[in-house]
Amino acid sequence: MKKIYIVIQIEENKKYYAFAETIRTGENLKPFIERYNAKIFHLCESRKEAESLALRWNAIAKANNQYLFNEPF
Repeated sequence: MKKIYIVIQIEENKKYYAFAETIRTGENLKPFIERYNAKIFHLCESRKEAESLALRWNAIAKANNQYLFNEPF
């Protein structure tokens, strides 16, 4: 099955963290979205695109002192 790449942005107390995730075509989106309880899910055509976008969103959050974590994983 083909994979779809998604960038998910988590928000807690006006702090943000983004990461890339995959979902298979044909998989039900509702439980996937409920699992993360996020407001932003951005679909991408490749893993490279998704990971790059997540890194950019995290860099923006860090630059604005809105990054969720003190230290990245």
